[in-house]
Amino acid sequence: MRISLGLFFSFLITSLFAQPRNDACVNAIALPSDNWCSEVRAFTISDATPSLTQGQTCSELENSTMKDVWFEFTALGNYVFFGITTLEVPWSSKIQLFTVTFYTGKCQEMVLDRCILGDADFHWIYSDDFVPGQTYLARIATSIDSLDIEDPAVDSLGNFGICIDSYSAEDLCNDLTIFASNDTLIDLGKGTQLSATVNSVSIKFNYQWFEDDSLICDDCQTVEVYPESNTSYVVLATNDLCFAQSDVDVNVRINNVAREVFIPNAFTPNGDFINDRATVFGSQSLSSVRQLDIYNRWGELVFREYNLNPNDETQGWDGNQHSNPAPNGIYAYVAIVEFVDSSIQRYSGSFHLIR
Repeated sequence: MRISLGLFFSFLITSLFAQPRNDACVNAIALPSDNWCSEVRAFTISDATPSLTQGQTCSELENSTMKDVWFEFTALGNYVFFGITTLEVPWSSKIQLFTVTFYTGKCQEMVLDRCILGDADFHWIYSDDFVPGQTYLARIATSIDSLDIEDPAVDSLGNFGICIDSYSAEDLCNDLTIFASNDTLIDLGKGTQLSATVNSVSIKFNYQWFEDDSLICDDCQTVEVYPESNTSYVVLATNDLCFAQSDVDVNVRINNVAREVFIPNAFTPNGDFINDRATVFGSQSLSSVRQLDIYNRWGELVFREYNLNPNDETQGWDGNQHSNPAPNGIYAYVAIVEFVDSSIQRYSGSFHLIR
């Protein structure tokens, strides 16, 4: 399992962290490389011995006298996530601006690998071009000019914490799990919010939401939906390496919505596109017309059709019987309909055919 944001942000200050002198490369603190986080204020930089620039060039910050803390870790795969947090650190003790520099090789012969500038409560390096099995030296450094310690006792608790994870693409995909919203029940006409996340913040994922195989949102970790019937949604989390998917069912309840179903009491099949067909109409709760039968005054079946769309005036009986116009008069109908909650009911009645 990869690092979760909950783990990163939920550290508690339970004890002081006794540190050896770590302000020199030879005393670098060895870090685990597999899904590990320190306490949020585990490391102190303010009492480090000021040092001269170590040959870094990623920021003008390095032109001044620095205080630094050294770490070392071994990359377990080509992907490395290295995060620095200053959450829960008082402003007077927080490192306001700092550089994070990686080296390879031993202290006496180290080679600059990469360097970035950090200035946030939660800052990280993430890259896929580390060498598996290679040991790296990591230096967190800040200018003495950016440290403005007002209360040494508070500052002694520590200035920052670290999270680190290293893995291969195969490890990431094998461990990947997506967590989506639970199945839910809503009332017709209401909406609900669906969300998803994966068990890794070490790499960015794209979230796509689908309804009945149709894409409804291309890059949304959360989505608002207003289904009119029971609907299954699929969320797909992808990156350049792997993917995971999950399903969410949203069921629609219509107990408090009128189940209106009717055929107008007259229709005029004269070709003016107004009330030209006898068809079934209904409220928002009506999902489909499974079967529509129409009988003449002698009980003879003159029309039968299956699976009509409700409220569609292009469907239904056009007033013809055996390809000939049916006579004016009263006709009876029986409609078997389905509602959005999958319940099925039978309706019957009569109407006039007027030419």
